Amino acid sequence: MLARAKTALETAEAGLYEVALALRDLSDAKLLAALGEKSIHTAAATHLGLSRSTVDRLRRAAGAVDATRFTALGHTKINAMLELADATPADDTEAILAERAIVLWEGGPTIDVKASSVKDLTSAAAQVRAHLAERTGGSKRGNRVKPAEHALAKTLTETLAVHGIALAAKARATRPGSPARYDLVGLDQEAVLALVNALTAKRKTR
Repeated sequence: MLARAKTALETAEAGLYEVALALRDLSDAKLLAALGEKSIHTAAATHLGLSRSTVDRLRRAAGAVDATRFTALGHTKINAMLELADATPADDTEAILAERAIVLWEGGPTIDVKASSVKDLTSAAAQVRAHLAERTGGSKRGNRVKPAEHALAKTLTETLAVHGIALAAKARATRPGSPARYDLVGLDQEAVLALVNALTAKRKTR
């Protein structure tokens, strides 16, 4: 019974990965115009019955891992892992996606990502945010990413996805008092080519 249920879940996640790929294709501006839609979110709602949050979560998960890992982990856990990566001050997205054990903050507790449930991961992310908020309230010293910088990284990820570029952006703290730097995660060949093509096309239109 459990084996059958596990197979069914993996089959469902494999189908959702295909949906995520379709959403990436659907984000093409010409295709949206042909459908009479202004954005991927309205198109997905009208033609697929998907909510904005579901679209964003599927695209972000598919942009972070390949089909095999998407199917094995499930998009819900992948998004929980990415939420934790967004929360932690260290540049540890790759380690988290590789399901390694990480330290939540310098001198803080360790979490084994592979052994953690979705609830464990989201709780850890909340713990990190609470710790950083407490530090921010108690002292202006330190090296951390501000909420606005996390928000900007999320906006960059969503903007890239609109152009069919499946990359996840993460804000990374630099020196105390200096603005964050932004890294792009998931730079496989397909993503690099999509980014190069998009920039080339923009340059030609100038």
